[in-house]
Amino acid sequence: MSAASEKRNDRIESLLERARGACDGGDWFQSETLACEAMELSYKGGDFLRMSLAVEALRGCRMSRREHAVSCGAMYAFDSDIGDEDYELAEGCWLVEPPRVGADGRDLRELATQSKIAMLAISREPMTTTGLWPLVAVGPMVIRARIRPPREITPEWFIDAVEALGASAIDDVDPDASAIERVEELFLRLQTIPDSLGLHETLLGACREAAGEHARAGRSGGAGQSAA
Repeated sequence: MSAASEKRNDRIESLLERARGACDGGDWFQSETLACEAMELSYKGGDFLRMSLAVEALRGCRMSRREHAVSCGAMYAFDSDIGDEDYELAEGCWLVEPPRVGADGRDLRELATQSKIAMLAISREPMTTTGLWPLVAVGPMVIRARIRPPREITPEWFIDAVEALGASAIDDVDPDASAIERVEELFLRLQTIPDSLGLHETLLGACREAAGEHARAGRSGGAGQSAA
């Protein structure tokens, strides 16, 4: 192992230890920042074993934050400009509605994260001619899911909505692609829909498979190796 690789591995492991500690202490936002850095370092280094550990840490803090946002019971409809002084960020579930667009939902979520406010934000576009709601998430890519409008919007509905987006993102990934290719696709999708448990679980599985592919390639003399 090169000195640079060893230094990177030490950095990743330090980040993960700190991320777990922050999550255990209830600082989900600091934990998320640390786990994201560990995940990105692992991804760039092709270290899928450590990437899987980072995804696990990220899943833990994000799901704790999501649970808090939902369990507080507060719900808000948001259709104003992001800079409008008539609204105040608060923890809970936020539905971003027209004329606001998916990018506004992304900006709202990022602002809440910067302010350390536990929020689950869902963006919807205008109803289709078939009577469906297109949900949309904007990030490194744009992802949509079409659902029937709910009879009643509840905090639990927001979880169903974000998981519908996550399922749409997963369905768009070729199941016959190699594990490494699926990691690349799912990594982009998780950055777009960071609150989906299903996406975390699917990326975690792909990382573990990719680590196995690297290990087998190393034993057969191919390029790549398992994490040391």
